[in-house]
Amino acid sequence: MAKARALGIRGKMYNFIAGFLEGRSYHMEIGENTSAVRIHFVGVPQGSVNSPSLFNVAMYQLPRRLAEVQGLKHAVCAEDVTVWTHQGSIESLTALVE
Repeated sequence: MAKARALGIRGKMYNFIAGFLEGRSYHMEIGENTSAVRIHFVGVPQGSVNSPSLFNVAMYQLPRRLAEVQGLKHAVCAEDVTVWTHQGSIESLTALVE
């Protein structure tokens, strides 16, 4: 929700998004076994027509942030992000990206 605020989303739209994302729960069923109900704190619901737009809000700053990492290249298409480089070690680049 902080990213939505940073983009200037306020009022009814902000409240709609908050209501859509907060308080979601899930459980798993395998055969006749059912897990306990758990609260879901991250991500957007899959299959919802709202989810692609909310994903874009969440990912809005990613291309700019990746461009700040020297030697790192990236491509973003819909919900797919590809990151690559031809220099540095895996460990040093992982530390930079995290």
